[in-house]
Amino acid sequence: MKKYFILSMGLSVAFAFTSCKSAVTAQDVLKQESKANEATVEAQQELIELAQMKEQYSVDGVKAEIKILKKEKSKIDKDIKSLEQVSESTAEATKGLLGDLKSKSASISKKIETLEAQPKENWSESIESINQSIQELQKEVNVITANINRTEE
Repeated sequence: MKKYFILSMGLSVAFAFTSCKSAVTAQDVLKQESKANEATVEAQQELIELAQMKEQYSVDGVKAEIKILKKEKSKIDKDIKSLEQVSESTAEATKGLLGDLKSKSASISKKIETLEAQPKENWSESIESINQSIQELQKEVNVITANINRTEE
C-alpha cells in the first residue's frame, strides 16, 4: 500500500511537471524581440535628432547673439560719430561720454570676435555614443531571445 501511494504520488508529481507548460511561447518571445528592436531603433532616431537639434540650436544661438551685438555696436559707433562732430565748446562736456562709448564699442567688438571664433558644438561624439548604446541593447535582446530559442529546441 505504501509502495502504491509513493508510486502514485511520484506519478502525480511527474505528470504535474510534464503538464506544466510555460505561458510564454516562442511566438510571444519573437513578438517581444521585434517590439524591443523597434523601440531601440525609434529611441536611437529620436536621440540622434535631439543631438542634431541641440547642435543646430547652439549655432543659431551664437548667430543671434552676434547679430544683436553687431546692431548694438553699430548704434554706439553712430553715437560716437555724432559726438565727435559736436562743436568744440561742448566737446569738453562730451569727452567722458565719448570715451565710455568707445570703450563699450571695443568691448562689444571683442565679444563678437570671441563668439565668431568659438567652435561649433560638436555632438558627433554623443551621436556615436548613442549608436553604441543602441547596438549594445540590440545585442542584449538578441542574447536573451537566443537563449530562449535554445531552451525550446
